[in-house]
Amino acid sequence: MELRQLRYFVKIIELGSLGRAALELDVGVSALSQQISKLESELCTRLLNRTSTGVTPTSAGFAFLHHAQLTLRQAENAIMAAHRGRMSGYVSVGLPPTTATVLALPLINAMRARYPDIQLHLVEMLSGHLAAQLNARQIDLAILFQLEGGKRWSVTPLLDEKLFVIASPSLPQAPSGDSVQLADLGGLPLVMPSAQHGLRSALMSAFERVGLTPNVIMEVDGLAVLMNAVRAGHAATIQPGRPLH
Repeated sequence: MELRQLRYFVKIIELGSLGRAALELDVGVSALSQQISKLESELCTRLLNRTSTGVTPTSAGFAFLHHAQLTLRQAENAIMAAHRGRMSGYVSVGLPPTTATVLALPLINAMRARYPDIQLHLVEMLSGHLAAQLNARQIDLAILFQLEGGKRWSVTPLLDEKLFVIASPSLPQAPSGDSVQLADLGGLPLVMPSAQHGLRSALMSAFERVGLTPNVIMEVDGLAVLMNAVRAGHAATIQPGRPLH
């Protein structure tokens, strides 16, 4: 006896028709009829009366219906219990610093509310280092700036993020206006993360496409120190909106 046979039987009784049950279950009428016949053969009794107007349960079918419904409910409860048991354990999530300032606390809140039995391990570091940790299976998932993924990664694009040129008003070469082109930034002194940072790699590729070499005078891998250098007027930087705030 199979669970699908019980589902078929209960659905036929609910709808009173093999044809309507077959449509809702997305199976052929003949296949549905064969499964019910196998079930009746196994039970050595007829469960359904087939007439020109539809299908009705026999007295044995009525008696069997209650237990079939109970069995299906218990099977569903068992599946749900297995899923709940699976939602426990340990997961490690990597976030770049700029992303962590936006998402870390909301992620912690959501995990505590939805998956209280999962122990969350947050790792904040440059996206290049996070990529290396993913490849080494030291973390389970990460949010990265790079579009390309490793061969073993499952990649889901999240969003396209606007980038901003951030500079102190005291910096002589600071651009003005609501928008700026990369071609206008060739001589602008920049403080940027090192090459391991996914944002740095993306920006270098963008500068290369317009035939420019950016004037990177300083590399700082800590976001707070980098922004302090910008605030002090040593150089400008190019970052997502969160560091600007």
